[in-house]
Amino acid sequence: MEREEFLAGFPDDSPLLALGYVLLLGAVAEAASYLTLGLVRPWGEVVPRWIPLLGGRPVDTGLAVIAASLGALAVTFLWWVLFFGGLLAAESPDPGVSAGEVLFVAAYAPLLLWGPLLAAVTWSYHRRTHSVRAVPEPRR
Repeated sequence: MEREEFLAGFPDDSPLLALGYVLLLGAVAEAASYLTLGLVRPWGEVVPRWIPLLGGRPVDTGLAVIAASLGALAVTFLWWVLFFGGLLAAESPDPGVSAGEVLFVAAYAPLLLWGPLLAAVTWSYHRRTHSVRAVPEPRR
């Protein structure tokens, strides 16, 4: 997408609004990555003390599992549908595959693993934080 096409999607072709959009998108991606990291770090079970108002409190692990599961589904859907849908629906100016298209696929293809790997980490977090009830042995 060209710069002019990108800016045309905003009211009055506002570069400031476009900059805010890109910064917000980056901030959301960073926050999601830190929350994902919390599934494998100790601060995923107890909020770090330096966080105001919440520091030292235990994390509601059920809520964390639900949020991470929804995130894994959303990321999987977005990347798989948008990535492959975009590739399949894109018009190519020539019948061959260009070097730019190969570079694009090589650069973005690892993101297809983000959702399934987040689901695996979420499952591991769930198993680690929720105690497994032992099945009582039958009495003789």
